[in-house]
Amino acid sequence: MEREYRGIMWCGCAGVMVLLIILLMCWDPVEPTDYALIYNSISKNVDSQVYEGGRYFLFFTNSFVSFPKTLVSIEFSDSQNSQAPGLQTRTKEGLALTLHISFQYQLIKEKLKNLYTMNNIYYEATFVRISRDIILQEAGKFQAPQFWTNRSSIGDNMRLTLDNALMEIGAHCVSLQMLKIDLPETYENKIVLTQVEVQKKSTKEFEQIATLIRAQMQVDISDANRTIANVSAYGQSQGYITRQQAQAQAINNIISAESSAYQIAMHMLGLKCE
Repeated sequence: MEREYRGIMWCGCAGVMVLLIILLMCWDPVEPTDYALIYNSISKNVDSQVYEGGRYFLFFTNSFVSFPKTLVSIEFSDSQNSQAPGLQTRTKEGLALTLHISFQYQLIKEKLKNLYTMNNIYYEATFVRISRDIILQEAGKFQAPQFWTNRSSIGDNMRLTLDNALMEIGAHCVSLQMLKIDLPETYENKIVLTQVEVQKKSTKEFEQIATLIRAQMQVDISDANRTIANVSAYGQSQGYITRQQAQAQAINNIISAESSAYQIAMHMLGLKCE
């Protein structure tokens, strides 16, 4: 009996240990930088609820399928880290064109189930294919000079068109960068020469404007000097007149004082003026 009792105890302990291990294995984490959907290994389906960072208890037939919550880059260039080489197409007038482009996408939380249903976990390959087609299509709408003069607006137009396409699948195109634009060497040399001539013309125009400004400054200086001289001459003349008037008034005052004193003296002496 004792042996049977011990055997039952050991079996019970072993069962508890197995149960604990199973329970521990049912806890599955979701990283703070990820979204996750619950995948059922039996039905091969995912649940519609989206989970964010934390630890969750899952039934042993379930597991998490993770998706990035942060921005993700896709690049078409000759870089080792790019998803595909530069995109080759032609401009509106038919010139060969190679574009090196990078863009950043962010998955839409509410569309993750639909994204997984259509593409499983290989949705980025779909993004690469769609973005390649759209960028090539948009690039062919512009002439070669516009890739120099309107580069920013072309990039904005590509980003908006790509964003509209990716939104239908389940992502936003947040930003797009035109890293490098390769046109035929002869054409690029012509563009460089044209830009040099434009700069020379602009330099001459600025020199002419500077000459006119300097001439106007000399005129202003001459006018100012003339005004100063006139003011100074007027001040000197007014000063001379004021001094003469003061001297004349002083003489009149002296004469008046002498006449008054003479009249007083005559009166005191009893003399009469004849």
